[in-house]
Amino acid sequence: MNDRMDSQEFFDIFKNSVPVPYDQSWPTIYPSMGTIGFVDAGVDFVSVFLELLDPNKEDYILDIGSLTNQFIRVLHTKGYSNAYGIDVDEAAENFDYSRCIQFRDLTTELKFDIIFFNKILDFFEGGMGDRGGSIPSLEMLAKKMNEHLYPGGKININDCGDNLCDFLKTLEGIGYKDVSFPPLDAPWYRGGERYHIFQKPD
Repeated sequence: MNDRMDSQEFFDIFKNSVPVPYDQSWPTIYPSMGTIGFVDAGVDFVSVFLELLDPNKEDYILDIGSLTNQFIRVLHTKGYSNAYGIDVDEAAENFDYSRCIQFRDLTTELKFDIIFFNKILDFFEGGMGDRGGSIPSLEMLAKKMNEHLYPGGKININDCGDNLCDFLKTLEGIGYKDVSFPPLDAPWYRGGERYHIFQKPD
């Protein structure tokens, strides 16, 4: 798209986004995924992500709840140099292309082609992991995602539970289309988790 910043300009703005104060009561919202290659139960998560989303090497990708940035680092090694991560845990500041920041506090100039959620929706307001405070509601989260996603961009969600259902309904309510490839069940997870891909209207 002709309104895109180059990688360095984008990175400078990303790294200068205002971080939110860290509260020790907040949980780390990124689960341990094992090795840097994201191989768990014989499944390479990065390969699954790339197969399902089929991103271009130039696409801007955001991982919500990145913490140690394993997912982002692997994407970078595969040539996806515009991949970034955010997390509420201050440890995220120790890793390249990652910030200790809430999604809603990202600078409005930053836009992405793909936003990725992996098993973290329960930590937003109303979920089992909610600790109150300034963690945004699902509705607020959906609206902020919409602001930071290019037209035609995709939201990739791997999760389950009540928050997932509410979040998907919220996305549908603001015009997003479910473009998942049925059945797309994730056999390496138990509890009904699966990949959901929702696309923003052009």
